[in-house]
Amino acid sequence: MREIDAKQITETVAQMCKEAAYYLPDDVYNAMKKARETENRQG
Repeated sequence: MREIDAKQITETVAQMCKEAAYYLPDDVYNAMKKARETENRQG
């Protein structure tokens, strides 16, 4: 059975979470931008 270092898994998952929070697909970014503009007009 292959062993994997838990610290390596933790670091990899942490990096993936950071990237997921920072790099948005264009469609998600555009939807959030549109929602922000709509919200500002209503507020």
